[in-house]
Amino acid sequence: MKRKILIYFSFGLVGLFILFLIFLSARESTPQFKPPVPRILNSKIITGLINDYRVKNGLRPLIEDEKLCNLAKDRLPEIKRDQSHAGFELRVKNNSFGFTYDKLAENLISARGLEIEVFRAWVDSEEHRENILTPFQFTCLKCDLASCVQLFANF
Repeated sequence: MKRKILIYFSFGLVGLFILFLIFLSARESTPQFKPPVPRILNSKIITGLINDYRVKNGLRPLIEDEKLCNLAKDRLPEIKRDQSHAGFELRVKNNSFGFTYDKLAENLISARGLEIEVFRAWVDSEEHRENILTPFQFTCLKCDLASCVQLFANF
């Protein structure tokens, strides 16, 4: 009888030890929460979505232009300080782009979320959609961790 109790007790201790080991291994393999790493949105994806939208609405796809890309790169740090079109409008007023154009427009947005969300926000906004659906020939879209700027032009 004492032997049976000792065997049950031994199996009980072994069982508890095994459960303890399982508990420890589960704790070690439980992933720790890590906040998402901010990423720069892919401007090529957004431009592709915009060009698809333009084609569906009877317009030609936009062509990326180096002059607009240089301006878009310059605008990103300005937008960090002031999320507005003020710097763009000042350049229009002073004609200080360093190139001539027939027509020029700008779309801005805080760059949070996914590329499709930037596209949707612009298409859902009357003013931004108007820029997208104006028969411009050229564009450049640049994003950083905080903002996206898209410029449109006809030269």
